[in-house]
Amino acid sequence: MWILAIFLLQVTTSPCASIQPVRTDPPTLIVQAVDPGWLPLPGIEVTLQPKKGKPETARTSSEGQARFWVPQDAEYSVELKYPGFKTVRIKKVHLGTSTPFSTAYVQAQLHIAGPFVTVW
Repeated sequence: MWILAIFLLQVTTSPCASIQPVRTDPPTLIVQAVDPGWLPLPGIEVTLQPKKGKPETARTSSEGQARFWVPQDAEYSVELKYPGFKTVRIKKVHLGTSTPFSTAYVQAQLHIAGPFVTVW
């Protein structure tokens, strides 16, 4: 009985199986989110929407960068949102085909959302 239980535990998928492998090739697009003082913002949700196709979503790293491995020679729109900040939308980002290893960079500054209260 115990042998069957141990066998079943080994056969079931573990949560670690869903972890994606680390990519070693350079990303085709890096989106950096910064605050009003130009400091990087970690944890910002970045959505990359191709003109045709399915959107991709990533969160910014501790350096404020979200990395995307997407096809070149295409047009995308970028949206950055996080609670407490105004949503930033960049409507047209076109990735060219200059070299197969080139990376495009986009930087977006997020501003604090209101309402603001003035105390006298």
